[in-house]
Amino acid sequence: MKIEYILPLLILFLLTFCSPLPDTTHYEIEGLVSIEAETAGENDEWSVKHSFNSTGLISAGVDDQTTADFEFYISKPGNYSLWVLAWKYSDDDRDNFLPVELFDGDYSSIEQINLQLPNIHLPRWENSIHEHGGEATLHFSEPGIYTLRINSAGKEGLRFDKIHLTHENSRQPEGLGYPESVNPNMDPVDIKRELPRRIPPSRSFGLMFGGEDDVEFLAINEWLQNHSLSPDAFLLKNSVPVTELREINPKVSFGLDISGQNLPRETAEEFLESGGDYLTFFEETDINKIEEFYALTQNHNSVENGRGSFISGVHHTNDTDFQRFPSNHLSPNHVPLISDEGDGSLSPMEVLENQIRRMADSRLSVYELPYLSQEMPDFRDMDESEREEAFMRWFQFAVFNPVMPAIQLSNTPLLDNPSDKLLENFKRYAELRNELFPFIYTFAHYNRQTGVKIVEGDGRRFNQFTFGESILVAPMYELGMDERSIYFPEGTWYDYYSGRAYQGGRSWFYEGTDDRIPLFVKAGSVIPYRQAAQSLKAGTNDTLWVEIYTGGAGTFRLTEDDQVSENYLRGIAARTMFRYNEVQERKIFTIGAVQNSYAGMENSRSYRLEFLNVDEKPDEVFLNDQELPESRSSEVKGWKYDEEKRLINLHLPNLNRHEKADIEIY
Repeated sequence: MKIEYILPLLILFLLTFCSPLPDTTHYEIEGLVSIEAETAGENDEWSVKHSFNSTGLISAGVDDQTTADFEFYISKPGNYSLWVLAWKYSDDDRDNFLPVELFDGDYSSIEQINLQLPNIHLPRWENSIHEHGGEATLHFSEPGIYTLRINSAGKEGLRFDKIHLTHENSRQPEGLGYPESVNPNMDPVDIKRELPRRIPPSRSFGLMFGGEDDVEFLAINEWLQNHSLSPDAFLLKNSVPVTELREINPKVSFGLDISGQNLPRETAEEFLESGGDYLTFFEETDINKIEEFYALTQNHNSVENGRGSFISGVHHTNDTDFQRFPSNHLSPNHVPLISDEGDGSLSPMEVLENQIRRMADSRLSVYELPYLSQEMPDFRDMDESEREEAFMRWFQFAVFNPVMPAIQLSNTPLLDNPSDKLLENFKRYAELRNELFPFIYTFAHYNRQTGVKIVEGDGRRFNQFTFGESILVAPMYELGMDERSIYFPEGTWYDYYSGRAYQGGRSWFYEGTDDRIPLFVKAGSVIPYRQAAQSLKAGTNDTLWVEIYTGGAGTFRLTEDDQVSENYLRGIAARTMFRYNEVQERKIFTIGAVQNSYAGMENSRSYRLEFLNVDEKPDEVFLNDQELPESRSSEVKGWKYDEEKRLINLHLPNLNRHEKADIEIY
């Protein structure tokens, strides 16, 4: 092509694609417009209101034309799903809607929609049209500046917090949604993914207990040790020197609840100087106090570059500054209720159903908090015949929380002549939580790197969730409940207890018992466990027991660090890739060579591999092309097949972590 033709084309290209965007408040970026309601500003008709962990506008109901306008630029025409993070307005469904109107650049009205508001008293994303329940969609025929108008229609107390427009519904909001799209050169999805996150100390993922003072600690600690258990952490309500308590049980981390004390620095310092480890404050406070007390726990840490530990409430977690501090506590006494029970006097089982939904409903604003802890109710006022079952249901659910609730044993039936069934159940699930530590802690690193958290729901089924992607958890949330419907995502899912297979993409009716929480594991999953110990501090990853669920392919990248310092922020952590695949008649499992290291890491590790749901005994098993012997002993290097349990068990002692290990089963 001649040069005289190339130059005009180049100029046209630059004018077309490099021309500045028009000046406006918000921009569509990669098919997303994200708007915070408060950017419309406070006036006589709308007030900025902060409640729970979200901030938005609330109407004063001045007249029929109380409006809030939001201007934005669309560069990619097409259909956009309209999502609003809003609150329930009325118990009368006929009045529970938000009027929305779209205008073009000439302020000509294009579309009007009455958007359905949530039917719960919590901020939740909604995308349905009030009249018929269809998806709320707005059409943009060409690029340009548009205005979205919210009209209160004279309603007082109408509230909404955020607005999302997403092209072809490709970027559906979860939790608090995405940051505002105010800079056309910055994708809100990338901004959210790259938010700085910290990991709490390892004891945060173990068994946490609480009591009034040292006397109650001594009683609880003795009871637990009599049952071969130990607290990983103990939360005191009254400040006492913990030096002597630590001598009684050096594995325990001690915390002090300073809620209701106006955050007294002197009390906190005195407690930390006496050997305390962490602080909690569940009521509303400001970011400066959070930073101050987090730094205080860091300064009193005996570990160089140690992690601070301050558990706060969820009140301001919409602020990204608050999200830098990892642990949050959700108390039914401090937040709105999902159900409409009037005075809020819910039974422990009703509270359980509320708490499951708060974790599992991806459209709730609290959903995205990665290290959420929930308060366990008081079981003492329940009928004696119901108390044990209620506590078992609660504790089973607590084991699959990101951070376990602090259990006050005096509020439970465990100290009141408990049955053998209750004790066995309590110990079984306490040990399971301890054993799952490598799996759980890896997801703490996943969250820091990608934003993926260990508990996830789909926004449609509010009483089930996945735990680490591989495990589906479907709690029984009513007394006497022994059956329920469970939706299985795509794939094959195995009953954790029986091995029965369920095909995904549909719902199945499940029958269970009160002493087991329904758990299912996806085919192809790789789940690492450690041997149960009295506490996390007493346990190690020197020997890992790895379950491989056959019938699919999968990977797991185990991530480990020293568990107490912030060195992981500088990339000081070890990563080991596990990979499983099935090729024709072979089962192939690879343990990758460890990448990087951390202080105190051992150079070798022993493995016990269990290949589950295997119907036939293998002919041969190889490790790095060398045939392994069949052995009846679990202490000798080799393999054995258990026909009754349908599993292949491999014992591989003292493998060099710096070398890859390939296991092939024929």
